[in-house]
Amino acid sequence: MAHKLEPEWFDSMYNNRVLVPDHARHTTAWADRSMRARVSERCEIDVKYGESAAETLDIFPAAAVTSAPNANCNAPVLVFIHGGYWRSLDKADQSFIAAAFSRAGVCVLVPNYALCPGTPE
Repeated sequence: MAHKLEPEWFDSMYNNRVLVPDHARHTTAWADRSMRARVSERCEIDVKYGESAAETLDIFPAAAVTSAPNANCNAPVLVFIHGGYWRSLDKADQSFIAAAFSRAGVCVLVPNYALCPGTPE
């Protein structure tokens, strides 16, 4: 077994493509469900939060629990930062998590971010 401070140890612990042999099936299902969520749910897509082209987020507002003006101002907020070991994936593949939370009165934010240096953006 590799020593815990060696790169091989980190790869063995954090590389889900190796740890989950059928990972492609999961990521394909997430992408399909996410595409449907972006069509069926209220959302604002690709809202800029920084200077980089990668710094955008998707906002899925909380379902109105009341018809009062500004009812969503006090909604809890869930920020879901997608995985990918900072080397892969995209927020667009993670929208599927929003529907259940937003329907329960939670505002969901799914940000994108620059991937590790040396990986294509």
